[in-house]
Amino acid sequence: CLSNAGLEKANLSYAVLAHSKAEGLQAAGAICVATNFGKACLNKANFADANLEGAILSETSFVEANLAGARLIDARVDEAVFAQSDLSRVLATGLSFNKTAFKKLKLCQADLSRCTFMECTFTECDLSGARIDEASFVACTFTDTKAHGASFVQTSFSQGCQLQGFEASGGKFDRANLRGSTLAGARLQGATLAQADLSEANLSNAILHNADLRHTLAVRTLFNNAQFFHANLAEAVLKNADLRGSNLQAANLYGCDLSRIYKSEQTVWNDVNLDRAKTKPERKEMAVS
Repeated sequence: CLSNAGLEKANLSYAVLAHSKAEGLQAAGAICVATNFGKACLNKANFADANLEGAILSETSFVEANLAGARLIDARVDEAVFAQSDLSRVLATGLSFNKTAFKKLKLCQADLSRCTFMECTFTECDLSGARIDEASFVACTFTDTKAHGASFVQTSFSQGCQLQGFEASGGKFDRANLRGSTLAGARLQGATLAQADLSEANLSNAILHNADLRHTLAVRTLFNNAQFFHANLAEAVLKNADLRGSNLQAANLYGCDLSRIYKSEQTVWNDVNLDRAKTKPERKEMAVS
């Protein structure tokens, strides 16, 4: 039993601690390269700034744990439990998470680039300032989660990811694939989505004030009641997009493809830049041909 043991900065590399009861273990700064913690109970443990590179964390429980600044490269994390824990500044590039439930986690400034998340859930998590570039989210669900200023450059959200109410003001989604994802009510003010694929996604009621959507592909995208005040959609493709009830006041639609868009009398076009737009919309409650 390692509960509440003091192992700060200890070298536990290659140790076999599977199934161990180690609640409250104090291992800040410890070296745990390839250590086997499989199915261990590490609730309330402190691994701040520890090196867990290559560690086996399969079915390991981290509840109210501190892993801030920990290094998790090449760790095995299948079916691990992470809840109410601090993973700020964690370095976990290239990991694969399968059906993992992330609940009430602090992941600020974490580096999760090139990670794969399969059918994972994020509930009340804070990803603000995190780097999650070139990652893959497959059939994942985000609930009451924020990622202000986080980077998702070239990241893929596939198989109908659910991001309702996602808060990511100032986030970076350049060249990201969000095709078919649900971002209804998302708060993306000041975010950059240049060259992103938003086709067939649901961004109804989304807040996109001052967002950068240049060259974005948004074919058959739901933007109904979305807010685009001062957004930049230059040369974006919005074929068959639904803009009914949306607010495009002072938006830049220079060179934008608006073929067959849907709009309504409630759609706001005040001070919109439509220079060189391929189709200037008429005010009709129907698709514009």
